[in-house]
Amino acid sequence: MRLKLLILFILLNVSAKLYSQKKLQRPSGNVGIESIDSVVVQSFNLYEKLFTYKKRLDAGDILNKDELCQIEAFSSFSDSLAKNAIAVRSDLDSESFLMKIRGTIQLQRAKRALDYCHRTSKEIISKKNTLD
Repeated sequence: MRLKLLILFILLNVSAKLYSQKKLQRPSGNVGIESIDSVVVQSFNLYEKLFTYKKRLDAGDILNKDELCQIEAFSSFSDSLAKNAIAVRSDLDSESFLMKIRGTIQLQRAKRALDYCHRTSKEIISKKNTLD
């Protein structure tokens, strides 16, 4: 009986960790508005890089100084991309209703990716600072 409870406890913990590390899906296709497509592509490129670093850290790897400097640059780049995402939203004003919906959805996905980037880069930097 205790063994069954222990196995159940372990499975629940493992599944919770796997769920928390679920990777965001890159939007398929472009909106057709260059400024919005650019923000979305750059956001998800940054997201994928930081997601890889985070997985490595969670696996116990130690990042070198260059990688940590790159993560600090990612933090400021994610902030500027988030501001740019707000600015390019106005490019949807003159578009059709369906284009506005598609563009808004793509920008929301990019915003989620950038939120993850901002949160994760700050977390990694703060962990590095506590270790120094």
